[in-house]
Amino acid sequence: MIIKANEIKKRSRAGMKNPLRGIYVGEDYDLLAAVMARYPSAVATLETALSLHGITDEYLNPPFFLSFNIGYRPIKDERIVQIWEDRNTRALGTIAMERDGVEFLTYDKERLLLEVFRREKLISMEAYSAAISYYRKAANDGTLNLPKLREYCKALPKGDIFRTRIRKEIL
Repeated sequence: MIIKANEIKKRSRAGMKNPLRGIYVGEDYDLLAAVMARYPSAVATLETALSLHGITDEYLNPPFFLSFNIGYRPIKDERIVQIWEDRNTRALGTIAMERDGVEFLTYDKERLLLEVFRREKLISMEAYSAAISYYRKAANDGTLNLPKLREYCKALPKGDIFRTRIRKEIL
């Protein structure tokens, strides 16, 4: 159970933990859900999103990779890797997910592939390899939405580079 601070006044704080400013949780709580409740405008990306989509086998442990609009204040929390992005670029390919009763944003699988290419230096080699293997298999199975991927490449800066990498590494 995750409760925001403005709602806690209606309930007892007994037995509640406070893992993040303004967030209270019960005994068994999901840290990612608590983080996403604390930062509702964030978009889960990179290794965090790869795990959410089941692309990597890694359990969702910190650090969590979160994308914010340019100008969002820096977060001083070692459990969060903050990535700043242009508002229009960041909104491209976002989808809603729910975890432990908290709804939050992440990227769809096609946009996530482009994020992996854009920021491969931020993720582990194991996560990168797992992502490339997954996307190769998805391309062979026909489950990778290539028209959507092309549209994302057109909309993002340096889209031609992404199209080339997709042809070389995925298709």
